[in-house]
Amino acid sequence: MNADILGSILALMSLAGAGIVLPRQVILENWRALAIWGIAALAFFLLKAPPLVYLLVSIMVLVLSPLCAECKVALYVAVAACLPFSFDWQIPFPGINFLLALLPAKTMAILLLLPALFATWRPHRMGTLAVVLLIAFSLYGSLLIGAEFSATATIRFAIDQFLVYALPYAAILCALRSEEDVDESVNALIVASVILAFIALFSTLRQWNFYLYNFYTDERGGFIRVIATANNHSLGMHLAVGLLLLEAVRERLKIGFTRMWTLRFILLAALFFTGSRGAQSGFIVGAGLVFGLIAQSLAVRRLMLFGMIVGGIAAAYWLVFGEVSRIDETGNFAYRQELLRTTLAYLSEHPFFGDFNFARSGRFDHLLQGQNIIDITNYFLQIALYFGLIGFVMVFTPFIGTGLRLISAIRRRASAKSQSLSRTQIGLFGSLVAWAVTAATTSDIGITVHVGLVVCALGHAAYLVSRETSADEMESAETLSASPVNG
Repeated sequence: MNADILGSILALMSLAGAGIVLPRQVILENWRALAIWGIAALAFFLLKAPPLVYLLVSIMVLVLSPLCAECKVALYVAVAACLPFSFDWQIPFPGINFLLALLPAKTMAILLLLPALFATWRPHRMGTLAVVLLIAFSLYGSLLIGAEFSATATIRFAIDQFLVYALPYAAILCALRSEEDVDESVNALIVASVILAFIALFSTLRQWNFYLYNFYTDERGGFIRVIATANNHSLGMHLAVGLLLLEAVRERLKIGFTRMWTLRFILLAALFFTGSRGAQSGFIVGAGLVFGLIAQSLAVRRLMLFGMIVGGIAAAYWLVFGEVSRIDETGNFAYRQELLRTTLAYLSEHPFFGDFNFARSGRFDHLLQGQNIIDITNYFLQIALYFGLIGFVMVFTPFIGTGLRLISAIRRRASAKSQSLSRTQIGLFGSLVAWAVTAATTSDIGITVHVGLVVCALGHAAYLVSRETSADEMESAETLSASPVNG
């Protein structure tokens, strides 16, 4: 059978599998997403040419796009990974090679998030520190690019970073105004994870990454490392997040015993076959947090917080000074340790603005890989090297802030009325920590940034919803107590 036809069949079978195992109400809520995934699969395998594929998929997204802004956000979350992350279309522009390289997540951001943001513009949320910093990073990075390269590269970078960083965060924060809005987007993230899991499992069964496009594939333990429409690390990250959220909200979705264990098996098996130890480690850490926080024991929560602090300090010390050769036959840990040491030493000389030419400085030559590249296997170090501590603060302050907000919201949970939202916040907090652990083992390749920003923005939105709900409840209680009937 022709490879393209077989690939399209496997893609449609993956969608059918997701439709079977997911709860009926989730499928009905996300039928548009499944339709777009199916259209995108057929277009990718049968049309192949990026302009034709993107035009067809864009038309169908516009046709199927719901009217409400919060529904557009949920659809974006569900379909941002519907095409391979490396499947790009370079938009031509007079006088230069191209103005913008369209990628799946950026395309969906333009089609769905821009209208959602304009429809629900909320100055008090647009003015939050997180949104301001992410917009500032787009401008700051553009200035550094302009100083180092060309004006074209400056414009291109500014547009790229706005679509990748600022727009998703701002649109999610402005559009999601209620607990139901947050739930809908969380459900959409789970749907995307289950679809990706089925693609990964069919890839494993065939030993063929059928969505592979301008990217490489390798093996581990006698199996190919599956990538679906991402790369193996960011795919594993998405699967881990999906499963953690599923564990947190299973009561709200009323998932039965058999269905829940089926979903667990599918997601865990797919996570295993990614071969991403970073994503697997992130899931283990995140799962410990989710199950511990759901337990509702104050002693357990305090023990976990203490363990996170001590464990984080111990892990950081071990990564810099520890002896890894005894547990590292392949040299992966040793490479990452040397990368960390070299980066920290280099940053001490270029602390604020980083250095785009670090690879040509000679200081990293001992880290050159077989392809004559320096593999920056740490997203945090990658940002610091290119943009310095100023860029590092701009990018990661929103993540730290959301984590602290979620911890605060989880600690305050008391009323039975807020238990569902509290579970969602727990799932998002565990997912955020899992993402951070994984991001420390991979670069921004694949959908790493997309997954992290979506989880972070959803966590921020969930916190704001809970705070506004608490304020409304307090105001209602004060009004009731002051009424003549109660006087």
